[in-house]
Amino acid sequence: MTERSTSCLHIALLFLLALFMRLGYLWLAVRHLTFDRFWQYANDTHLYLLVAQHIQSFHPMGDYGLLRIGPGYGLILAGVQSIFGQNPIFPILFSITMGALAPVFVYLLGFYLTKNRIVALAAGLFSAVSLTSVALSCHILTDQPFFTFHLAALVCYVLGYRTGRIRWFVIAGLVAGYAAYIRPVGQMWPYLFFLIPLILPRQEKFNSRWDMLKKAWITAAVMLVMVMGWSARNYIVHDQFTFGTNGILTVRSCLVAQVTAEHTEGMDVVKYRDIWEEEDGDRNLERYEGAASRAKARVMQAIEKYPGAIFRAYFRNVEDNVKAANYYAQRQIPELEGFMSWLNSALRKWLWLVIIIATLAGAGFLWRDKNYLATVLLGVTYLYFTLILGASFWQGSRLHYPAEMAWSILAAYAVYRMWGILKPLILRATSRTES
Repeated sequence: MTERSTSCLHIALLFLLALFMRLGYLWLAVRHLTFDRFWQYANDTHLYLLVAQHIQSFHPMGDYGLLRIGPGYGLILAGVQSIFGQNPIFPILFSITMGALAPVFVYLLGFYLTKNRIVALAAGLFSAVSLTSVALSCHILTDQPFFTFHLAALVCYVLGYRTGRIRWFVIAGLVAGYAAYIRPVGQMWPYLFFLIPLILPRQEKFNSRWDMLKKAWITAAVMLVMVMGWSARNYIVHDQFTFGTNGILTVRSCLVAQVTAEHTEGMDVVKYRDIWEEEDGDRNLERYEGAASRAKARVMQAIEKYPGAIFRAYFRNVEDNVKAANYYAQRQIPELEGFMSWLNSALRKWLWLVIIIATLAGAGFLWRDKNYLATVLLGVTYLYFTLILGASFWQGSRLHYPAEMAWSILAAYAVYRMWGILKPLILRATSRTES
């Protein structure tokens, strides 16, 4: 069997395994909850459908939704509904397809970075069976489409380095830019795409370091144009040069409310969240355009008043979200309750640390093997999607899910390299015992 046919076989198996698991999850969850309860399970779903309706025709809260979360996922939902109809099963099937493609792109990213099919296949298997991915793939949420789009952008970005061709960097910028339109968590990536080639030594496909910088920065430039373009649109429409307001509103309603409640007797996070959302006018049709400015003022006041507490709470949230349980699978499928209870308990107690150690070990092995592209790209990806966790909480494992596109490959590489070290020792010990 040729290398190409082997890769095609691996990709087909990963896609089918992922698809089977997600369709199975959907069937079990619907059998337990009924379809109406299941597709409306996540509160965010209604906001995304609201934006889709506004794009197709009109919704009174449509401008609020576009300002808060951006147009990307709404455009996808509007397209799916225009072609297939309004039944929510069709957006779910689109998301399931995105979930089935995720391990394929993990495989491709792993292979293009390491040139090792075993590592790529192991990383793809991590993604295919990831219960966080499986659960999120079955809902009308931005998590899985963002993951798959951004991951596809990273694959194109690596192909740019491996081939030296400008077109891959252009495609990477376009796809990563649209991923940020889907989920604004990606809006800072233009700056990371500027940073990454500065850290990297010159790659072999480029004539000089400047040649590499010029071509690699095309990804950052294309994405920055997309991010700034939408920000300019918001300035024209809402008099706010911002990519979206969801970030600052989340910081206010989570991190700042958390710290303020800790310093106020008789109040908790939920109370502050409800009071501030009402006062700032988050969803008020006449006041939502100024909500972000009022939220920003609250955040700055809290930082000035409780700087140390904000710092400590931020990193406490990072740790808690890294350890967070998969609430969706645990609550939606009774057949998984026992296993998920064990897995979530293990994740909180020790499994989170094992994953981090394997991730760091993988980065260390890649650096020692002088694979600087893989080390830097995967390291930056993991750090970014981990450090942003401090601003939010109470959403389970979904918040740290994007980091899986990096740690699945790093952990797989760590296991592969450790096996390469241990295998001769085990064989030697076995031969001595037999003799």
